[in-house]
Amino acid sequence: MKRVLYPGEEDHPDRDLARDLLRGNYSHMVSFELETDRAGVNRFLHAADNIAFAPTLGDVGTTISHPASSSHRGLSEKQRLALGISEGFLRVSVGIEDIDLLKREFAAAVAAV
Repeated sequence: MKRVLYPGEEDHPDRDLARDLLRGNYSHMVSFELETDRAGVNRFLHAADNIAFAPTLGDVGTTISHPASSSHRGLSEKQRLALGISEGFLRVSVGIEDIDLLKREFAAAVAAV
């Protein structure tokens, strides 16, 4: 794992704002960057086969988005990198599934990279 972006983390620049706005609940949104290329991301996504891939986020079920191939695909690589969106960057909207299922899915997906 190259980096994790979550407003509940101590080092997140907007942690205090998120705490205040979300009344200490922070968020169900997590972004992370894998140290890999598009092929590695594809292996990750295929290995997490019980988590839906979605170009946008927001459902009761957990979804994964790959901005470089979906929401930000119209930007050049240079433009995406300026926004912090590498080929290995993924966004997750955590749903209401059993946490053990999610842990297994993400462990299998990371192992596939």
